[in-house]
Amino acid sequence: MKPILYLPLSLLFLLSINNKTLAQNIHSDTATHTKLILTQDSGYVTKEVGLAFLLANSLTDTTPNANAWHLFNQTDTIGKYYKIENSDHYIMCFIDYGSQKEYLFETHIIIEIDANGNLLKNERFFHGNYPCCWNNLYDGFSKYDNFFGIQICGTGSGFCSSCLCLFKEVIPQDSIFPIPFNYWDGMEGFFFHFYTLKMKMKKDELILHYILEKGKMKYDKNDEIYLKTKHRNKFNIKYFYEDGQWKTKDTEKLKELDGYF
Repeated sequence: MKPILYLPLSLLFLLSINNKTLAQNIHSDTATHTKLILTQDSGYVTKEVGLAFLLANSLTDTTPNANAWHLFNQTDTIGKYYKIENSDHYIMCFIDYGSQKEYLFETHIIIEIDANGNLLKNERFFHGNYPCCWNNLYDGFSKYDNFFGIQICGTGSGFCSSCLCLFKEVIPQDSIFPIPFNYWDGMEGFFFHFYTLKMKMKKDELILHYILEKGKMKYDKNDEIYLKTKHRNKFNIKYFYEDGQWKTKDTEKLKELDGYF
C-alpha cells in the first residue's frame, strides 16, 4: 500500500489498496494536538500530523542538532496504522528521527490509540543501527492475519539482516521471539545469503519457505559484481504461537539460520 496523493489543508489523502483507491481522513485535535482520530481500517500518517502527535506525547523531540526531522517534508509518510480486529482501537508504527543524542540512530515506535485518538500504550523498537531492511519509512510494519509485525534490522560492515517480530498487542521488543526473515553478508569476496521466498500464515501458525545460499562474489569484464553460488538449500520452518510466544519444533533447521544473528 502506498499513498499516492496528499491534501494537507483538509488532511485528506488517498490510498491505493489492491487497485482500489480509498479516501482516508485523519483529524488532529486542534487544541492540544495529542489525539489522532482515525476513520478507516488501515492507512498512513504524514509528518504534518504524526510529528505533532509524537511531540505532544513526549515520544520525540525537535531539539536543534539532536534530530533529523528537518530532512523530511510535511507531506512525507512517517507512520502506518491498522485497526485491531473486533475493537475500535488502532495499532500504529512511527519512525522517530528525534532524540538522536539519546538513541544515535532512528528508531521505530509501536503505539496503541483508542477510538478518540488517545495514546494508550507505546514501545520503542531498536535496529542494529539503522533500518537497512526497510525500503522506506513505513513498509517494514504490516498486518499478518490477526497479528501485527515489524521487521527489525541487523546492520554491520557488509551485511544487513531482518527478523520479524509478530505480536497481538503492544509489548516490549525483548519479550518477542524474533523470527529470522532475511540475511545478507558479503565480505572479502564471499557471501552468505538467505531470504524468505514466501510465507503462509493461518491463525496461530506460520510457515516460512527459506532459500539459503553460500558462494563467492566475482567481477565480470566490466568490473560489475556477480554472485557465484556454491551451495543452495531450500527448506521450510513452521512456527506456532503458544502461551503468548512464537515457537518452533524445527530446531535443527533453525540452527542453520541462528548462527548469523
